Amino acid sequence: MIVIDSKEDLQRAYRGTASLSDIPFNGHTLVLCRVMLPYSRCDVENQSMTMKDVKATINVSISQIWTGGWPEDVHAFFTWGLYPKQNIKKTSINKVIENEAGIQDKTEDYYLGQVVPVKRASRSSLPGWLVKKADETKATRIYEGRLNGSKVYIINGQSGWTNSDIDFVWGGGTMSAYFLYDSSGKEIDAAQINEVTDVICIYYT
Repeated sequence: MIVIDSKEDLQRAYRGTASLSDIPFNGHTLVLCRVMLPYSRCDVENQSMTMKDVKATINVSISQIWTGGWPEDVHAFFTWGLYPKQNIKKTSINKVIENEAGIQDKTEDYYLGQVVPVKRASRSSLPGWLVKKADETKATRIYEGRLNGSKVYIINGQSGWTNSDIDFVWGGGTMSAYFLYDSSGKEIDAAQINEVTDVICIYYT
């Protein structure tokens, strides 16, 4: 948490190149908060500050939370508030997660038009090459299945593409694509994806 009481404080805390807003620091304090959560996305519904002597507590109410990603990952979310100036010497954050007891992983997902079960895997339980490939392709889904009796993995990620001819280049970009690998990390012809059975989704964003 960063407490900013003056324009000089703001200039020291800011590392960007944009012009800074003209904040009336003569009567206000700007408080910047970083909240760490084991969720991939969330919304800050509202926040408030309570004071006890010289200690400020920022109460952050968080809602609309989605699970996803690697279960053991912790994500940083940032929020700020402008409050009447106080003599703040100590700070703390009180996270209020709405309906946390009701937040659950998905139980089903879609794979090539079929409904498949979800059993989200931790990063540490999967082969290192698979996690690396998922990061490289900006995977949105990883599936596990069987092909000819052997375990295989399918990554739904991004593939680069370009179009060109002799006279000009149309351009380039990325498109969603499926990649198929055996358990050792060797890429298999993606045309065999339709032959994969017992598919489960082990990662989603």
